[in-house]
Amino acid sequence: MAEYHITTDSIVKFHDLYRGEQEDGFVLVGRQDIASYMSLPVEALEVIDLLNAGIPVGETRKILEEKHGEEAEVEEFVEYMIENEMVKSIDSIQIATTSEVQKALFSSITAGHVSWMFSKYARAVYITAAIACLTIFALLPTYIPRPSDLFFHPLYFVAVGFM
Repeated sequence: MAEYHITTDSIVKFHDLYRGEQEDGFVLVGRQDIASYMSLPVEALEVIDLLNAGIPVGETRKILEEKHGEEAEVEEFVEYMIENEMVKSIDSIQIATTSEVQKALFSSITAGHVSWMFSKYARAVYITAAIACLTIFALLPTYIPRPSDLFFHPLYFVAVGFM
């Protein structure tokens, strides 16, 4: 593993990070390839964007301190992001990912495998089945399922096991 040192002249690059919706001043940020996510303050996105744009750590700190009027701990933030495997490189030194890359669960399924389920004939079958069910429920309300139909045994784990 290559050794890195974060200095004021360091250029930090992040992996392609997913960004969720803002909620209560926090946003979900993470790497989808390793299924690793973290909740960060919205202000942290500004730090990530500045560093990812190629602005050195020291210059990023200076920009943030001028903008917000308080001390910015950019080096500590970068270290935190390295620990959570969000940083790709520092000064062109690649940061190793120790987490296992997640395999796409359905990557072997192609459109040819499932396109029949979305054809106009399949839709006709789905609509016919839905209309038939609604008709049966309207004409014979005793066929509408009740909770006792689902939990048919006094021991819930037996009923759930059958499900």
